[in-house]
Amino acid sequence: MGQITISKNHHKIFLISLAVLFIAMYAFIFQAKSSTTTPIPSPQSETMSSEYRSQFLKFSFFVPSGFKVRENGNIIVLSKEENTISINRAIGYSSSVEEYLTDLSDKNHTTIKYLEDTYGFNKIQISYGDNIPNTISYIKNIDTDTFISISTSSPELYDELDQIAASFQYLGNSQD
Repeated sequence: MGQITISKNHHKIFLISLAVLFIAMYAFIFQAKSSTTTPIPSPQSETMSSEYRSQFLKFSFFVPSGFKVRENGNIIVLSKEENTISINRAIGYSSSVEEYLTDLSDKNHTTIKYLEDTYGFNKIQISYGDNIPNTISYIKNIDTDTFISISTSSPELYDELDQIAASFQYLGNSQD
């Protein structure tokens, strides 16, 4: 079989074509990856990293990047440095959020201020006293007497608290 000779000009054109082909393939693959991601319906969604799904507590939410997640019974704690956000599933023996919060306030000697209703939650501020920082919480009634609370007393985590509440989904009895 004869040997094929390629002139220098054809060799350069071949190498340039090959380089353009690789660049085009890279751009196509990168474009395809970025177009398949769905935006998270929450403020500052670019700081979200992954979905956390609790089979035991039957809910999911997106974890802001940089947080460590620890689940213990009915409580999930997200920590970042010395600051924490806690997510609790509690039985309140109440039929409404208002009744639950009144009972909670009476038992714990706290003052509760309603801030707004957002993301399907009641956003509240809980004041414990002069020397204890206020807590911002999202409270939601998910069942007859079962409530979800997403809370932090760290002002530097308020944005992340909002992001978690915005991405929160109760899975109900659909995933046993």
